[in-house]
Amino acid sequence: MTVKTSAPFSRPELIEFLDEQKIASRFLFGGNILWQPAYQNIEHREVGSLSNSDEVALGTFWLGVFPGLNNEMIDYMIESIHQFVKIKKHKVNHERRCCTA
Repeated sequence: MTVKTSAPFSRPELIEFLDEQKIASRFLFGGNILWQPAYQNIEHREVGSLSNSDEVALGTFWLGVFPGLNNEMIDYMIESIHQFVKIKKHKVNHERRCCTA
């Protein structure tokens, strides 16, 4: 799952919420591989800004899954994420109405 930089919340905020709901997650290892210390002294070339790789590195994470998940568990994960997004969207809309009047 990737939290876009334009989202009204950050990856750490969503992960913290998921942890509170007992939904496991892990950062995606990778993204912009040139950020890895092993590549600091290796000759390489870059094509473009690598902005997509940077966005993956900064915004992507895995949700905890395993073969034993049933439909109820998957629905709980989906509903929890929807709840979080709804709360964050409501907060942003409230702040816009409150502070732009």
